[in-house]
Amino acid sequence: MSLDTYRLYQNVVAAGTLYTPAMTTEVCETLGRATVPREVTPGLRPVMEIAAVPEDLINWSASRRQRIEDPLEVLTDQYVKDHRHPPGECGRHGLGWWTAQETRPAKKKPKPLAQLLAWWRASAILRFGQQLIETLLDRCRAEGAAIRARVDPTVDVTLAAVDVAAVVFTVREKFSRRHILAEARRHLLETLRGREFSRGLGDYIARRALLRYSRRHTVTQPGREAPAADRMTYTPTFRCRTGGGSPPPKARRHGSPAAASGPVSPALPCRTRSATPASEPTPLPPTRRRPRPSPRPPITATSRARRRPLPTPSTTPAGPPP
Repeated sequence: MSLDTYRLYQNVVAAGTLYTPAMTTEVCETLGRATVPREVTPGLRPVMEIAAVPEDLINWSASRRQRIEDPLEVLTDQYVKDHRHPPGECGRHGLGWWTAQETRPAKKKPKPLAQLLAWWRASAILRFGQQLIETLLDRCRAEGAAIRARVDPTVDVTLAAVDVAAVVFTVREKFSRRHILAEARRHLLETLRGREFSRGLGDYIARRALLRYSRRHTVTQPGREAPAADRMTYTPTFRCRTGGGSPPPKARRHGSPAAASGPVSPALPCRTRSATPASEPTPLPPTRRRPRPSPRPPITATSRARRRPLPTPSTTPAGPPP
């Protein structure tokens, strides 16, 4: 049995950002490690990786990604030649899905986990040497301890809501709750560097960002049922600007939070730390659309006769007919 619905497909990114922090946090807390950002694609958001793991080892283990990236680069260049501009967010996802389907290898016979681990260890030793593989765990623990000593374990929920809203507003003009929630979970993973956080903290930051810095765009029509909360769309209440005061370039608006690093207007709240969630902010009223004018009735023979002007009375007195 499999779940394959349109709503599940819409929330696949938010579900992925729920799994990745949970898995990364459990590994870091159990083994005493920490995470660091690593740039995979220039211009896009970095990916959080385990600290002290060599990049060559990461690329060697990500063979599937390499098989996808090589044909994807060729397709992207062809797209730029045909359309004279780089692909947007939807275009990149479409090209990536097409490349993944074309390069998908045939299914292999499943093997026991112990056999797979032994094969991976032997292959890594042959490629990078026994000393690197044997001391990898100790190096990761030492680097993780140094990072944990520098990183503050508390989270500024006020500033986190501002950062999350700024990144999402830079990428999207209209968005849903799932986009805010996914970015809030990414923010926690990048800020805490693998530390454990309270359950539901990402939902609270997302709710705070929606209530304080966005306005509901979906308007319920009279006589119709209100849509579900995950089906509503929102628009920002402030604009993100770069340092020069001009809007971020279109090429950097898709997936790159660096465009939101400039000042934000209007004035934002100061940095305050709170151990417990603050009181619920007052939601902003939804935007109201101007009512459409009623259509004019069609012109018929009767209405045309009614609009015909009356004849002008004659000055000659009327007499009997000849």
